[in-house]
Amino acid sequence: MRKALVFMLVLGLTCLLAACGLAANTPSNTIPPASPSFDVSATTQETPGISNTTKSDASTVPIRIKITAGNTVMYATMKDNRTAQEFVELLPLTLKAFDRIGLVKSTVLPHSISEDGERTRKYALGSIFYWPEGPEVAFCYSDHLPQTVVDIIHIGMLESGVEHFQNYTGDILVELANEVPVQAEPEEQ
Repeated sequence: MRKALVFMLVLGLTCLLAACGLAANTPSNTIPPASPSFDVSATTQETPGISNTTKSDASTVPIRIKITAGNTVMYATMKDNRTAQEFVELLPLTLKAFDRIGLVKSTVLPHSISEDGERTRKYALGSIFYWPEGPEVAFCYSDHLPQTVVDIIHIGMLESGVEHFQNYTGDILVELANEVPVQAEPEEQ
């Protein structure tokens, strides 16, 4: 019994060290399994006054979501904060969209999520943000106001298709984007 317990402890410690990359006999060419990350250093759209990056580790991959509104599919890159992470953990979600002051399509979440992200009133065209008092997630399709009228927490940025939300009134399906759309390369002739 005691030998079995020691064996289990050694095996567990070895697994832990291997997972952390500290085991002496771990092959150097082993690629660790991909894990979700909330670093958005690869975000293509920069917003003045709104940081898209909080980590400097270039080896992390940004989390992307897929947003389907009617027949239109859009993608967004999530920010690196606890609020964004908890939103992603709720997915997939089908949410009813409604308009807020000609600025955003807002959706009510089934329950509140973390409020740990930085609160601000700054926003940009394409911003996705959380309003804790709703609790709502909003997709910003206009930038006609100098700032939002309530404090918000940024959780993501739409990559394209922002204009679709202006006249859209149906449900929005939000889910993880399992694949990154890749443009087909022209065939060599």
